[in-house]
Amino acid sequence: MKGLDVIPGIVRRFPAGQKVPHMGWNEVAHGGDLALFEGIPSGAHFYFVHSYYPDSDDTSLRRAVCDYGVRFPAAVERDALFATQFHPEKSQTWGLRLLQNFAAIVRSRRR
Repeated sequence: MKGLDVIPGIVRRFPAGQKVPHMGWNEVAHGGDLALFEGIPSGAHFYFVHSYYPDSDDTSLRRAVCDYGVRFPAAVERDALFATQFHPEKSQTWGLRLLQNFAAIVRSRRR
């Protein structure tokens, strides 16, 4: 399935046998190199509600990942692009921290 073409790649539906939509709390792992995840430990839980995930070989993307039958990008960053597959606003403590990080990034770039 074609996406918005903001990042190269395709959009895939979760494979047969996986409960769709993927709904609930799952761990998100990151390597510590994403500004959105400053102060958020790798393995923190975020709340998901989705049936599709992005599949891209773009090596310029920094990724946080989640496993749900397949390993998929749960968040990506590149330059001024910040995207999450989960719902920060429903993700309690770590979601609030991620939104605070995003606000700080925006403020710092406006100066």
